[in-house]
Amino acid sequence: MLQNLFQNNNDSQTELLQAILNELKEQKLLLAGLMSEKANKQSSKKPLNIKEASEYLNIPVSTIYSYIQKKKIPYTKPNGRILFIPADLDNFLEINKQVSKKEEILKAKNEAFKAIKFRKS
Repeated sequence: MLQNLFQNNNDSQTELLQAILNELKEQKLLLAGLMSEKANKQSSKKPLNIKEASEYLNIPVSTIYSYIQKKKIPYTKPNGRILFIPADLDNFLEINKQVSKKEEILKAKNEAFKAIKFRKS
């Protein structure tokens, strides 16, 4: 876009400056998005304490302690402090996900279809 404006000698300086300003605004938005993405990735790697894990999972702190005692939830304990890795909590949620009967039937049908298709080939 800017190259076209430089090549065209009939454009006024105001139009050129406006185009440059618009281009800079677009680049600023792109940079802000990238920086936000990077910050989110870094914060998602940060270990959570029990209260933060409770908020992350939307369950009471007492339930977290119960899960720890029963060894139902993954955690780490460096220096005696209980911490949770967000990715581990995501896996915990996925493993304990309850599916509806309809989803179970669809999954069984898909697996059966794949098995029949595999036998034919």
